Amino acid sequence: MWTITSVQSIPVPQFPVNIVPSRRSYFPIPVRRKGALRLTLINLGSSGRYVAEERNHVNVPSQLLEVDVVTGEYVADTGVSLNNNERFGIANPANGVIGHYNDPKWLPKDRLGTLRHRIYSALDLLLPFFADETRSWTAEANKAAQEVRDFFPLAAEPGLWPYYKAEGKEFFAWVEKNAPPGRVPLPWETK
Repeated sequence: MWTITSVQSIPVPQFPVNIVPSRRSYFPIPVRRKGALRLTLINLGSSGRYVAEERNHVNVPSQLLEVDVVTGEYVADTGVSLNNNERFGIANPANGVIGHYNDPKWLPKDRLGTLRHRIYSALDLLLPFFADETRSWTAEANKAAQEVRDFFPLAAEPGLWPYYKAEGKEFFAWVEKNAPPGRVPLPWETK
């Protein structure tokens, strides 16, 4: 089974130098499709032209790539248009910008890096449990479920959490159902 970290290493399609490149979202989303476990990678759109200020924009998803968890190979590629919000059930802004990377309410980079690492590790630990719901839960799985539940919305790119939640609704409902109650302290709160 592929790990979250190894899936993140799959390259984003490259574009000519005069175009702001698509960005991949930070986190793959576990999904079930046709009886198989997949990871959905969200590529974020761009205006299709180079404008320096656009490097700060978090744009609506433009493409969803599904990766087979066993082989790591792409199995589906779905384009998502700015006007097609039926997939997510979210009204997209007219300009396609849902957030900004320099949002002062977002976590500082060092804390973001800490949370990302914890979320990747937690997702890696949870994937086998999500794949086989009859598997006996462990204390580590409980902690991982709590960390995904509590940390994912904080570390998601500004404006993108509702899209993650919509695409991964089955997974996030499963996490919510299985995570023990109570908030997990943030890593910097326990030092």
